[in-house]
Amino acid sequence: MAFIDSIFRRVSHPGDASPGDQVDSQASAPRKISAPAKRKKHSGGGFCYWNFFIHKWAGLIGAAWLAALGLTGFFLDHDSWRWLMQNKSPAFLTPAALDANSARGVARYLQIDPSDRSIQVAGGPRGLWLSRDGGTTWTATRFLDGDHPQILAIEPDPAVGWNLLWFASDNGVYVSDDKGATARQTTLKGEYVTSLAAGSAPDELLAVIDKSKIVRFKTEEPARIDTIELGPLGPESRVTDVQLNRFVRELHFGKGVAGSLTSLASTSASKDIRRSPISLT
Repeated sequence: MAFIDSIFRRVSHPGDASPGDQVDSQASAPRKISAPAKRKKHSGGGFCYWNFFIHKWAGLIGAAWLAALGLTGFFLDHDSWRWLMQNKSPAFLTPAALDANSARGVARYLQIDPSDRSIQVAGGPRGLWLSRDGGTTWTATRFLDGDHPQILAIEPDPAVGWNLLWFASDNGVYVSDDKGATARQTTLKGEYVTSLAAGSAPDELLAVIDKSKIVRFKTEEPARIDTIELGPLGPESRVTDVQLNRFVRELHFGKGVAGSLTSLASTSASKDIRRSPISLT
């Protein structure tokens, strides 16, 4: 009985249990326990004590970890946040494998000069670089406005080719007349331009703003912007069912249940970003 009592009443050793600690339904009024005895009783190592101790700290650690996951979930699927894409995490938090994978994914877009294949321009969320030796060494492009934008597309001029290079960025459209050594801001300043493409005319470029709005401009007059209005496809012209893969992704990215803000506040997820194998180390 003393052993069982030591387990359920958190007494370290059965021998430490006094007769007064044993369960007795007809026990008289509790006798006074001295201070040393109280401390000894509550500092015991019985099963119940350690079960409570482990359960409490495991719950606190688990809650802190879930809180961290929930907080960082707000940052996912927000490539337009420059600080999120360009800031670096502390070295002690990143294992070697993650660091190597991050280095391989610095550049997402690459263009090679067809007249001189040793000249290459590569860009990505962390910037823009120029190589004049076939990719052996790289030099960061100097943006004349002092900015350091994310690069989302690289497009040679449709009329003069590599004599003008156009760059879509999170701060509008930039252009370079020295094959990527420097770049200056031209149009759509402040807009998140996600794509560039040649237009129907030799001096025309198309730009996509935030993956949704299409505009066009003349390369000689980039400040003059025309919006291209595209009507939605009717139900008879498109598939109305949503793929399960797409639904699950949007659900985890905070867009699959209610409005984007409401869903974002109630969900968090991981995102698999496809990266190119270019390394600019």
